[in-house]
Amino acid sequence: MKYLNKGSVFISVLLFLALIEGSVLIYDLFHPFRNEFTLDSYTQEIAPRDTKVKPFLFEEKFADQVDHIAAQYAQEMSDDLFHKIVGQLNVSPKQTEDNLSLFEDEIKEDDTINAEDLPENLLPPADKEAHEPLNAPVNSTANENKPLIAVVIDDMGISPAHTKAIIDIQKPMTASFLTYDPAGRKQVQAAKDAGFEVMLHVPMMPHSRKFLAPITLAPEMSKEQIQTELKKMIARYEGMGMRGINNHMGSLFTETPEAMSAVMEILQQKEMFFLDSLTTGKSVGRRTARQYGVAFLSRDVFLDNENNYDYIMGQLHQTEKIAAKKGYAVAIGHPHDQTAKALKDWVETLEEKGFVLVHISDLINKK
Repeated sequence: MKYLNKGSVFISVLLFLALIEGSVLIYDLFHPFRNEFTLDSYTQEIAPRDTKVKPFLFEEKFADQVDHIAAQYAQEMSDDLFHKIVGQLNVSPKQTEDNLSLFEDEIKEDDTINAEDLPENLLPPADKEAHEPLNAPVNSTANENKPLIAVVIDDMGISPAHTKAIIDIQKPMTASFLTYDPAGRKQVQAAKDAGFEVMLHVPMMPHSRKFLAPITLAPEMSKEQIQTELKKMIARYEGMGMRGINNHMGSLFTETPEAMSAVMEILQQKEMFFLDSLTTGKSVGRRTARQYGVAFLSRDVFLDNENNYDYIMGQLHQTEKIAAKKGYAVAIGHPHDQTAKALKDWVETLEEKGFVLVHISDLINKK
């Protein structure tokens, strides 16, 4: 009886275990195991590290050429290709104009100082601007006693359509071409063929520290850097007859004597003149030009701080008043649509008013 009881207990345990295993087996048969897992997320913050990678041999040897080509393609993407895309999309000329004006409006940040608004001690005294004349023809002596006006159009080359609209005026004005325009040489030649004088519009750092170009001359650059970059800009238009430069923005740069001295040293070597766009009343352009014997002029009027026909006409009439008062005046504009329209109408009235339109170098020679 004793053994029977133990045997019964053992059999009962086995039956119980068999029942559990059978239940699990039956459950698995009717509820197959799904191969799905959910992992907890884990975030590990790694402190940033400065890693310097040695340049490839190709980069070391051809860095300048690569930078130059990259700058050309960057500008082509932002302008020339933009126009091609606009054409493909059948966007209206007005819409194109509105988009381009976004870029053109950037110039206004620095173009705020009008020469006629400066105190008398900052205006260019007529008897202190004399320089050695450049070796270039001067306008006919028949116009000797008439007030002279030089109109300079900055930012030329950035927009082929706007550049062409200015060139089509075909009058003796001066076209100042930016240093990074991909189709520059063709447009420079077209301007020369239309009777324009050509010069270089050099990006210089403003107080706002804006991106102006692939290379912008900045006061913190060493003398060697400034001169190397300026010589590259000038070399880009080698043989095109560019005999002078003016500053694109540059309120900070033109206030810095050391930086401007580096520029004037190169202009002296290359016998080029400097036109101060006068984007700041604190410019040291006149003083440093005199120190290096560089031919110098400064702007009197900005024509198109507003891209408005009536406003621009008013600025042109202000230019006439200054020219009548001191014998000459320098006006700077930009290739806006309304600027081209106003200039085209205005130049036809000059002869009857007794004014003569000349190149910048004509004023330097005259002075």
